Amino acid sequence: MKKRVISALLGIVMVLSLAACGGNAENTAGDKQESKEEEAAKPEEEKEESTEPVKIMVGESYRSEVWGAQYIAEALGFYEEEGLDVELTSISGDSPTAALFSDQIQFLFFGSEAVPMLNAEGQNCKMLLGCNSRIGMSLVGSPSTKSLEDLKGKVVSAAEPGSSPRAFAYSALSQAGLDPENDVTYVTMQVFASAAALAEEQIQCSYASGSLLDYMLGMNCNILVDTSNPETHKAVLGSEDYTTHVVLATDDYIEKNPEVCQKFVNAVYKAILWIQNHSAEEIAETLTPYFEGRGVEAATIQQMLDDHEYNVDGTITTTAYDAIIQQDKTAGWITEDMEYSTNVDDTFLKNAQEEITLE
Repeated sequence: MKKRVISALLGIVMVLSLAACGGNAENTAGDKQESKEEEAAKPEEEKEESTEPVKIMVGESYRSEVWGAQYIAEALGFYEEEGLDVELTSISGDSPTAALFSDQIQFLFFGSEAVPMLNAEGQNCKMLLGCNSRIGMSLVGSPSTKSLEDLKGKVVSAAEPGSSPRAFAYSALSQAGLDPENDVTYVTMQVFASAAALAEEQIQCSYASGSLLDYMLGMNCNILVDTSNPETHKAVLGSEDYTTHVVLATDDYIEKNPEVCQKFVNAVYKAILWIQNHSAEEIAETLTPYFEGRGVEAATIQQMLDDHEYNVDGTITTTAYDAIIQQDKTAGWITEDMEYSTNVDDTFLKNAQEEITLE
């Protein structure tokens, strides 16, 4: 009888123990689930942020002092300050934008005139900020070419279709009474290759700016159109301010990576402010390592500053934008006017302008 009582008691104890263990297991699982849900419900800023820099690729259609802000942003560590690991690459060829739309690069320093044309074709992208306020570009003739009128039936190096140099050439040739589509033959060349081709009369005209212009003039070439003259600038481009050199990103990348876009714009904006607060000598010294084999002369930078080429705050004004649209219509790349917001997203720039100052 005692054995039966003891066995019964042991059975009751085991049942109670198992129930307790089961209850604890259920509670533990429930606690874990609640913990996951609470973590997911936390605002993004409360979650632990990664300390690893964001790797991005940045392209440029050619190397130029006008893109100075991007080089300075790297040289002075502004990208690093924003948590970015940036690799710069020059993209040659007929379509630097192909690398942008295939996500090989995330940002592209390129000509503003391409953007309305791309959007009209359904390749959606936006200008995020401008690097220049005036075009600062010249058309240069070979030693035997003295005027635009001499270019009928000749060869002109004016970058790729849809680019700023091509739009500039179209406008200047039209002003001279030539048919920019049929009276000349266009070629796409590396900018310094075009200098040698000019000197050897292989081509008869090329675009140039900054130190490249000085280099060409040293080879007995002739300036055919000089936009450093304010009257010429307005006559050819229809505006006193004109932003050709801009930063592009695709609509898809902007939508999916707004934080990265803000960081990138912040870094370039810091460089824009730095340029405005330093001497031509300091700017040239900072840029020189990015121009291997030729460097950057302080006199070239001083001329750009005097001509107000560098944009003071990255803004693409409505006046400049309207002139860009008119240039594209003149070239036949678009047929209708387009709203500012269709081609420009200045949200990130405005945020930077409100929040960033340099000591």
